[in-house]
Amino acid sequence: MSFDGVLMGSRMMVTKECELCTEAKRLIVDCPGVEHQQDWEQSYNGSAGGIITVNSELGEPIHVVENRCTLLWRMMDQTYFSLPPDELSKVLADPATQEKIIRGLNADHMKLWFASDPRTGCPILAGVSMMTYRQVALRMIELMTRQGSSEWIHPSYLQRLLDFLGRAQSRAHTHGTLESIPRTMWDVDTVAAAETVFESLGELADTLLSHEDVHWWIGRMRSPGKPVNFIPVLDHNLKTWFKKDTLWYCEQIDAVPDRDVQRTFILQGPVAVKFAAEVNQPAGELLRNMQRDLVERMGASAQPEAVETSINRVQSSQRREGESAVEWCNRVSASGASLLGWQRAVLSSQFVTAHGGSANKPNPIWQLLANPELVLISWAASNYSMTTV
Repeated sequence: MSFDGVLMGSRMMVTKECELCTEAKRLIVDCPGVEHQQDWEQSYNGSAGGIITVNSELGEPIHVVENRCTLLWRMMDQTYFSLPPDELSKVLADPATQEKIIRGLNADHMKLWFASDPRTGCPILAGVSMMTYRQVALRMIELMTRQGSSEWIHPSYLQRLLDFLGRAQSRAHTHGTLESIPRTMWDVDTVAAAETVFESLGELADTLLSHEDVHWWIGRMRSPGKPVNFIPVLDHNLKTWFKKDTLWYCEQIDAVPDRDVQRTFILQGPVAVKFAAEVNQPAGELLRNMQRDLVERMGASAQPEAVETSINRVQSSQRREGESAVEWCNRVSASGASLLGWQRAVLSSQFVTAHGGSANKPNPIWQLLANPELVLISWAASNYSMTTV
């Protein structure tokens, strides 16, 4: 059966060229994988060599590395995300359920529960309605910047903060302070820039968010831009808050709470992962090893280096005296020479498809080589070239 290519995304994820963080690559290499392809179905309810199956954001089953994050993901799929929206909303109204979900988010997910008491570090089940304008802004800075720096994970995250502070300014009927702060200061010392705004807000800075502003803030976190990296509310959209935009964390470990790779979501196949044996292996070396193994499995006597030399060498065929174009082409095609599939087909096919597959016509190569002045065919199987002289 013919094919167009081989997909090797899973195998390439541990290579030096892949942008996956080293911690995630090491997690992949540590997975034993499965010996037989049919064993991958174990991933639906259990683990298949360190790989489990969960439902993607789009509802399709996908293979992922088993870690705390993906086990939490599976539990959420089975317990909550399988419920109809109306029933889910009722379940999420239960304080015990809220506490259970928030505990799981803060322990195992890359997206933490947003509402937190800055004095104790404990989660606030009631959400941002029990936080002040100052606390909300500082929590946004804490979660939306990279650990140990003032660098924003994404420009749209800073814009959300500025929009929130602008709304707070309008509530306090003060204007000009936010606009007077140079944009660069938000990248150098974000907290100091925010404190300047808080001073202009007066008592409002330490006042709980108004009911209107709670709803406005949740809506702003849902608005276009990079999806926020936290869970702002437990509502019927929880699956979207939980699953949306989760793949990039395994590339940027400094955006993950505590730089904990167990909180990341890593795609990987249960069969392919068995062969992931080295962290940061060069892609070229991996491909050469695959070529060597393929040659050995096919029982070829030539070593990969010899095969490579043979493939790269330009080869040619001389027309024999009195040999017709058809006889010549068939002889070259049947000779066992190193030809690419299309090169062999070009020489051996009596007809070719034309007009978008609606008609066949005689092979124009045969017609071309009917010219007795053409006495030499040259080709190289390592590229897409074939010449006649």
